[in-house]
Amino acid sequence: MGAVMTSGTTLLLTYRHLQKNVVGKVKTSPGAPKKAKGPRMSMKESAKFLMNSPYIRDLALLVISYGVCINIVEVSWKAKLKV
Repeated sequence: MGAVMTSGTTLLLTYRHLQKNVVGKVKTSPGAPKKAKGPRMSMKESAKFLMNSPYIRDLALLVISYGVCINIVEVSWKAKLKV
């Protein structure tokens, strides 16, 4: 129990030190480039943009397929457990 309290206190003090002395003193230079904002797109345009990217399209297909497979397996497994 003492080790947990000691490590927790150490972490809190380290976090406080970093926030007070390190993060607060870091400043951006005045000549730093600002982040450019992209054009605003509607939901339809966003979906069209995402579907034109093969990597994101395949990733979405993978996630949807995983969800469907997990649901099918869970339903059949829970039905088997009730029998």
